[in-house]
Amino acid sequence: MHRINSFPNFFFCNFKIIFTILDANDEENIKEELGDLLLQIIFHSQIAEESGRFTFQDIIDGLSSK
Repeated sequence: MHRINSFPNFFFCNFKIIFTILDANDEENIKEELGDLLLQIIFHSQIAEESGRFTFQDIIDGLSSK
């Protein structure tokens, strides 16, 4: 079984890549990297939903309330 806290290095690495791409104004690669990040968010929300903690919709609702 996967756990959300087993992937911190991936998130850190992905954010570093995204910041590097944004800093370099690399329009060609930003869509791909943001897609990778979104995939991880969806993946981890599915893990959380399966364990009864929260859903992807809860994430969206949290954004909407900001």
